[in-house]
Amino acid sequence: TRTDVLVLMRNTRSSAVLVEAFGKTYSGILNSDCFSAYEKYDADEYQKCWSHILRDGKDLAKHNDEGKSLCREISRMYKYIARIKENKEENTDKVKLWIWRQKKIIKSWLEKKYESKAVLNLVKRINKYSDQWFTCLKYDFVEPTNNTREREIRKNVIARKISGYHRSERGKRAREIMMSTILTLQKRAQNPHNFIQTTIRNRNLGIMKSGL
Repeated sequence: TRTDVLVLMRNTRSSAVLVEAFGKTYSGILNSDCFSAYEKYDADEYQKCWSHILRDGKDLAKHNDEGKSLCREISRMYKYIARIKENKEENTDKVKLWIWRQKKIIKSWLEKKYESKAVLNLVKRINKYSDQWFTCLKYDFVEPTNNTREREIRKNVIARKISGYHRSERGKRAREIMMSTILTLQKRAQNPHNFIQTTIRNRNLGIMKSGL
């Protein structure tokens, strides 16, 4: 969230991890990519990440005209979303009308015949989640991408690959606690080093006093 980060390290990427963290249902908005585990999880609303389809669209644009056309369309949509977010015009009548029109456009893409199977697959994916691309235009606090979360996760992925801390369950648990604490404090504009030092100092003082 804007103020909290929870880092979990598990041997699976299934929706069971989401259930462990949030329970069987989540009374909020789940911002994610199109990985199937998120689809299986029950949240109030969903926002799919635009960065992923923009990146896929740019890759397809390098190969054929169908890819270029689709890339132009999704880039046009995202530019509008970015402008609305910047101007804080979410959930206005003009935005609602625009969303309705874009959903009709997305649906019309399925009526076309494509020579490129890769382009068709991306069109199908966009259509599958057509109700989940524009949630960010309903709420000012919902971002159109999940870039922030992925950057936070990336730090831990790199640490996992180079660190021996994760060779035991205890080490893995220690890493979860440490990274959850540090990332949360950073979001709250607090100094992690000072916080951890103070916490350890106060804990040691408490132990000493209880020993007396």
